[in-house]
Amino acid sequence: MWHKRGESIAMHVILREPAHIHVRRGRDEARFWLRPEVVPAYNDGFGAKDLNRLARMVIAHRADFERALDECFA
Repeated sequence: MWHKRGESIAMHVILREPAHIHVRRGRDEARFWLRPEVVPAYNDGFGAKDLNRLARMVIAHRADFERALDECFA
């Protein structure tokens, strides 16, 4: 679990789904695919401005998220 600006970021390893992370803030939740590129896969509650900011944050930390996911399979 990772926290930034009140948002919780969690990674879930589900073998039948692409690598992704979940971002939660209060009741708002979004999911971002990490591969082949960062794209929002689901959004429930975040406004467009927040979703764009989160996407930029995920892109900036993508290598960290991918490294953590890869370590799960090492």
